[in-house]
Amino acid sequence: MILKSTFLSFILLLFWTINSYSQTYYNPRESIDITITVKEPFKPINYAEISQNFNNEIQRVVAERNARKKYYQDIYYQTKSSINSNSVLTNEYEIDQLIFNLQENFNYRIDAIYSQLTSGRLKENLFESNLRSTYSAYTNANRSLAYLSRFKYQNQSNQNFQILFKKVLSHVKGFSVTRYGNVSFKLSGIKYDGSDNISSILNYVSEFSTNINKYENAVSIFKKEELERLEKKEKLEAQRKLEAQRKILAIKNKIEDLNSFIVEREKKILKLPQKEKKKYLQAEFKYYKKSTFNYTRKVMRRFKKFKTFDSSILMSITERIYNKSISKYNEFSWRYEEQMYEIINSVKDFYYSYFKIPRLP
Repeated sequence: MILKSTFLSFILLLFWTINSYSQTYYNPRESIDITITVKEPFKPINYAEISQNFNNEIQRVVAERNARKKYYQDIYYQTKSSINSNSVLTNEYEIDQLIFNLQENFNYRIDAIYSQLTSGRLKENLFESNLRSTYSAYTNANRSLAYLSRFKYQNQSNQNFQILFKKVLSHVKGFSVTRYGNVSFKLSGIKYDGSDNISSILNYVSEFSTNINKYENAVSIFKKEELERLEKKEKLEAQRKLEAQRKILAIKNKIEDLNSFIVEREKKILKLPQKEKKKYLQAEFKYYKKSTFNYTRKVMRRFKKFKTFDSSILMSITERIYNKSISKYNEFSWRYEEQMYEIINSVKDFYYSYFKIPRLP
């Protein structure tokens, strides 16, 4: 029996060996897919070359940036230089002073445009167009002022005109330049209902410099309107002060009422047994957190470390309300104080409800 089992084991081992070492013969009916993977030899990384390429790219970007910066800087300085050097003057003191004032306004406008570019608030493609439109607006405004010299020359034989001409120009106190290049002139001391565009300044001058009665009437109307404006302003200021005083008095009365309640509450609590006092204060604080509809984390954070409202805390609240309510201009402000009032009012509501004390209407 043992020999039989040994013989079977030998036969199985022989069969497995033959199958393991048997060859595979080619069958022309079957397709053979042979994939050969060839591993490339290891190539070391050239960190020096990578670093050099990175530095070269950085230098190129910096150089381009500096070139653009210099390009726009040159345009900025050239535009300002053109305004100062290409301005048309008239040898008339009053007119030339206005032209210099106009130069100053436009130089400030150009500085603002360049500042927007350097701070990233203005795109590069818009910078040049804005400078061109600004320079064009200046040349037109300069031409409008220069035309005043021709108008004065045409009336040089009239001595009264020469005197009145200076007076009319003296009311021009400056110019305003918008971001779109629109230029307007500013008047003071005279009533003028016409256009304030710089292109209409000749109309303004011709309207008043050739008619002294019209000029004096315009000056008189301005003074009258200015006096009425100042009187109205003073009246409003007086009303504002009276209203502020009324509100200050009202807040003082409220603060006195709140402090009186805090004292009354303190006396009432001191008469309670210690256990009852602790129970009341905890219930009061809990009631506040639930009943305050405009409760905010900012206000509550100040009382986070407290579990109850002590009288000193309530007194500090009323003091803060008073200090915050009356500003340095003696005006009453309710924005912050309403939240602080809710604390005291919540405490009052619970106090009267807890002790069943009737409240006055």
